[in-house]
Amino acid sequence: MKSRRLLLGVFAAIGLLAATRVVQADYVAEVLIDNPLAYYQFNETGGVVAADSSTAGANHDGTYLGGVTLGQPAASTALGTAVAFNGVDGRVQIPDHADFDLGTGDTTIEMWFHTDVTARGDLFTYKGGGGDLGVHSRSQAAGGVAVWHNGLRSNSRQFSSGQWHHLAVTRSGGQERIYLDGARASLDVANGDSWDIPADLLIGSNHGGTPATPAIPFDGLIDEVAIYGTALSAARVAEHHFAGAGDTGYRSVGVNFRRSSGQHPMDPNDLAGFVPQRNWNNSDNSNVGSNANIAGPVTGSLVDDLGAVVPGLSIDWSANGSWSANADTSTGHNKMMGGYLDDQGPAGATVVSVAGIPYEAYDVYAFMGSDGNGRTGRVKILGSDEFYFSTNSNPFPGYIQTTDTTGGSNPPATFARWTELTDDSFTLEMNRISNNVGLHGIQIVEVEPPPPVGMTSISLNFIGGRNGAQTDGIVTGTAGVDPQANWNNLASNAGATLPGQLVAGTGQVLGTTSVAWSSNNTYTITTTGFGDQDAAMMKGYLDTNNTSLTTVTVADLPSDWLEYDIIVYFDGDGSNSRQGQYELTADSGDVTLGPFADNANWPVATGGNAFAQAVAPGGNGNFMLFSDVSGSGFTLTTRPMSGSPPRAPINGIQIIATSVVPEPGSATLLLFVLLAALSWPCRRR
Repeated sequence: MKSRRLLLGVFAAIGLLAATRVVQADYVAEVLIDNPLAYYQFNETGGVVAADSSTAGANHDGTYLGGVTLGQPAASTALGTAVAFNGVDGRVQIPDHADFDLGTGDTTIEMWFHTDVTARGDLFTYKGGGGDLGVHSRSQAAGGVAVWHNGLRSNSRQFSSGQWHHLAVTRSGGQERIYLDGARASLDVANGDSWDIPADLLIGSNHGGTPATPAIPFDGLIDEVAIYGTALSAARVAEHHFAGAGDTGYRSVGVNFRRSSGQHPMDPNDLAGFVPQRNWNNSDNSNVGSNANIAGPVTGSLVDDLGAVVPGLSIDWSANGSWSANADTSTGHNKMMGGYLDDQGPAGATVVSVAGIPYEAYDVYAFMGSDGNGRTGRVKILGSDEFYFSTNSNPFPGYIQTTDTTGGSNPPATFARWTELTDDSFTLEMNRISNNVGLHGIQIVEVEPPPPVGMTSISLNFIGGRNGAQTDGIVTGTAGVDPQANWNNLASNAGATLPGQLVAGTGQVLGTTSVAWSSNNTYTITTTGFGDQDAAMMKGYLDTNNTSLTTVTVADLPSDWLEYDIIVYFDGDGSNSRQGQYELTADSGDVTLGPFADNANWPVATGGNAFAQAVAPGGNGNFMLFSDVSGSGFTLTTRPMSGSPPRAPINGIQIIATSVVPEPGSATLLLFVLLAALSWPCRRR
């Protein structure tokens, strides 16, 4: 499900100012420079061959097996297309070859991946009589990537669901390391076990003894898988990520604080930061300064990641000293984590104030450390959270976030983060607790604005019922795969609402929107009570008979909705042999999903079940997604297809706005004026 985004009125409609990704560099060329043994771009649109694009050594074409869908959108236009793995039996099998017998030497496994699920899924497997090597999504480390090589080796930091991530696992001189999104994401751990494994390799799954028996499959998208007989350096990993990620359309500003002796200047092309960027602004090594103390790339001004001066953006800082943690300048990350503003004693906090921020919403990153590890400190943005930490930057181990807001653990960390700030200024303050602590740098990263406070979701619950009892499954709290409150509970097998009778997820009354529905019958999965709000929503449903159709028509959605997603929940009381088809009619086009079989009955009495999306025709699940729908309304028709007896239930519907028009502000009005001015000569003809 795509993220919600705020678009500017008419510009959204005509496609101007869209935050699309563009190619930064030739990603394929960057990979091939490093001579991979095998490289799978996954750009096929048909067939079963996963082509090896490497130019060194033998050809290692793989085979698409099981539930894979080719030609899916990749992380950026630089990467062509990706492959979706169904989380059941989808995989790519690569024949074993002597090229992969790398012994205890240097290696790298690289790929891009995307998943919405929190369950374990295995990204890469090389497993047989000579050993067991795997790269796992969300297994040993909650929310991270883990490497297994005859035992657990490495755990990464957490990664976000629903986003693309670049992953590289390197082994250099017997030391293993995980990188995520161009930056180090784990400690170095020893791994001297052999890669000499007499078995085929798998992408997207583990196996139960042979690659023909998939196990622990990955549910999500994978792209650009490369295997190297060398260890990519930190700088090369960062370059690969930068070349593939493209430009989000959002800007960032980084400031590198240097020590008094002038150490660790950053070059404009150095990549650094949790969100890797170029064109870091270097201080002139003063411990008290302002824009006048910015030494470059543009003297006296702050520039963004593209090197453009940001008009009106200003910075002031004050500390009672400066120092440096280490002399490693091998990467931009190490340079930035070298010098720092130093809180040396009781004379006062380190304070950084930034004003004139032009971004509608942004995240702030503070990078902390010292020349001695284990020193405790705290850092806050005034009016927002305060985070506690102990220093851990000498040597720099990678980006490790602190989320401790109580001082209960003071975890070893190298950065703190504040998200979705909207003021045009902030003041950051750092204080030592046990000993000197330093501020290496800050990053201001423009992000997608949060959705406007308003009517951005509508949830409909068909409470169902048996024998006239229609109050069993009423939702009174938060429910759904996109958790929302203020569900509209709709009784009877047929009915309609009037404008003003429905509410949005915020609780606001919908002045124009209405819904009408008609089905053969209502029913429930069970007659027992429900264990939680999701179970309440899934308990009852509109039911078909063997041949009847169910229709739900929603009319006059909020006028500021440009696009929306529709989530349809389905689960009857029978077995998953029953299949139904779901047909959507809307201004954006007619779409048919299914036929789908619903999963095993939702555990209504106990609750606690997981939502599972149905995607492939003939597959199963308990919800489906119609995305990128537009128009003032739509009609959903369900059609029973097969089973004993056939059924096509609807338990509930969520309508989630993904693109809305905000109320015109001064910036929007100015853009309209500019458009009018540009078109004036044409209108005078």
